[in-house]
Amino acid sequence: MPQKMPQSQKRVDTAQAGTEDFGDLLDLLRAHHEAKLHLCEELEAIADSLPDRVSPQACLMAARRVVATVYDAHDFEDSVLWPVLRRNRPEDVRLEASLSRLHHEHLEDESYAEELASVLTDWAMCVGSRAEATGYMLRGFFGAVRRHIAFEREHLVPILEQIKRASDKS
Repeated sequence: MPQKMPQSQKRVDTAQAGTEDFGDLLDLLRAHHEAKLHLCEELEAIADSLPDRVSPQACLMAARRVVATVYDAHDFEDSVLWPVLRRNRPEDVRLEASLSRLHHEHLEDESYAEELASVLTDWAMCVGSRAEATGYMLRGFFGAVRRHIAFEREHLVPILEQIKRASDKS
C-alpha cells in the first residue's frame, strides 16, 4: 500500500513543480514565522531566568527545538519559497539582493542555532556557566531572528501577496 504523503509535503512538491498555490505558500511562511517567534519567546524566558531561576527542562526542550526549527524554516525558504519568487520576478534586482541578504543570514543563524543548542544542553545538564555570556548569546540570536522575520514580512510577504492577486485574476 502506498504511503500517504503529508499535506505540507504535497504543498512543497506542488510549489517545486511550478504550479504554486500562493495562499498555501503564504500560510506556510506565516506558520514558520510563528514557530520561530514562539521559539524566540522561549529563549527570551530562559535568558530572563539566568542564572538562578533557569529551568533545566526548558533549556533541554529549547536545545532540542532550536536547530530543527531554524533548519525547517530555512529549508522551506531556500528550496520552495525563493525559487517561486525568482520564477515570478526574474528581473527583480532588488528581490535578488534581498534573497542574497537573507541567504547569508540563514548561514549565520544556522551556525548560531547549533552553538545555542550546545550551550542550552550544558545548562540543562546543570553544567552551564557564564550566565552573562549565555544571556547575551540568547538575546543576540532571538533579536536577529525577529529582525529576519520583520524583514520578510515587510519585503517578501507583500511581493507574494501581489503575485497571488495577479495569479487569482488570471
